Amino acid sequence: MTVQEWSENHRRQGHHPHPAPTAENADRFYCDCGGLWRILTPQQVEKKFAHLKRDMTYSEQVRLRDTKCTKDLEFLGHDAGLARRLVRLPRA
Repeated sequence: MTVQEWSENHRRQGHHPHPAPTAENADRFYCDCGGLWRILTPQQVEKKFAHLKRDMTYSEQVRLRDTKCTKDLEFLGHDAGLARRLVRLPRA
């Protein structure tokens, strides 16, 4: 849904949506019914979903590091088999 669709929906219900920008969010709209339209900033998204973050397990860290090393070696011209043997990727 776009802000135009949101505001049109509120107008059809007899409400009066209007722009209500803030220093943090210039794309914010407010309606007299209490409705709020806003596009979350990256900082707001990070704060909103902070509870979903978790530390990677050791095996996930190793797998990520080994995958990066393999890609680097392949980029440098080594074949994929040699790259995997050099970094000893765990089998998935």
